Amino acid sequence: LYRGRAGHGLPCRVPVGGAKMRRNAGALVTILLVTVALPWIGVTFAPPDAGMAVGFLLFFGLNPMCSMFVGIWSGMEGKSRWYLPLVYAAAYLLGAWGFFAPGEPVFLGFAGAYLGISLLAMAVTVLVRRGIRRESAR
Repeated sequence: LYRGRAGHGLPCRVPVGGAKMRRNAGALVTILLVTVALPWIGVTFAPPDAGMAVGFLLFFGLNPMCSMFVGIWSGMEGKSRWYLPLVYAAAYLLGAWGFFAPGEPVFLGFAGAYLGISLLAMAVTVLVRRGIRRESAR
């Protein structure tokens, strides 16, 4: 079902029911799980001698990969998901400062790197999708 535009009765392609908002809410929940819940789980349940390994796994493995996926997901519909890379970087800071070292400035560098990865993946996705659309229009 689609609704008309602002009382004009003209058809438009705006879905009724906020399906985009539900998909974006799912992405936000996933971002919070990865950036806040996983560091808490690592700090709480990992043995003290494995804490460094958990940190390396999160900072150099899982977080860069997730920031790339956030960028790809944002690039699919850039007009409605442009803010997700910013949310990912902010949520990362929340989780890192909350559970590892509050106020540690090195985490700002990590957040900037993850933001850069997300924005780069978003730009590549937009360009690839634009090229695919041009090819299909020929």
